[in-house]
Amino acid sequence: MNQNTPQSRVRTQRAIDGWTFLVESIRNHRTVGSIAPSSKSLANLLADPLLERAPRISNVLEVGAGTGSVTRVLLPQISRGGRLDIVEANAHFAAHLRRLVHRHPNLLEKQEQVRVHNLFVEQLTTDRRYDVIISGLPFTNFSPGRLRKSWIAT
Repeated sequence: MNQNTPQSRVRTQRAIDGWTFLVESIRNHRTVGSIAPSSKSLANLLADPLLERAPRISNVLEVGAGTGSVTRVLLPQISRGGRLDIVEANAHFAAHLRRLVHRHPNLLEKQEQVRVHNLFVEQLTTDRRYDVIISGLPFTNFSPGRLRKSWIAT
């Protein structure tokens, strides 16, 4: 039995991501906010707004990407001319995401279209307008006052 099939590699990567996520959650809950990465089903649901826009060129912002559960669904969907900005506050996860982007087979000619930013989303400075914003952040980690100030348009 071949243990190096695409399915076994995916299962192995999910196990590694799960342990990495748990360890980082214990180490620094402020920048993680959860104990497990998003499931494949949730990742697909979160990516639906981008899929609905296809084949139009889209600028996408992913906030709180963690180990990349949703990022893996988004990467193949980025059309030529589009952009994916990934914001991750946890430095360990941001390094993991950079490796994921660098090694992704669908991005060989689109590397410059994807950027990983290691900062809090409120620190992101850009004049780019986003067509789709996807957030894996657990809003229960924020005080109601901070949510009103940072996320709700007044």
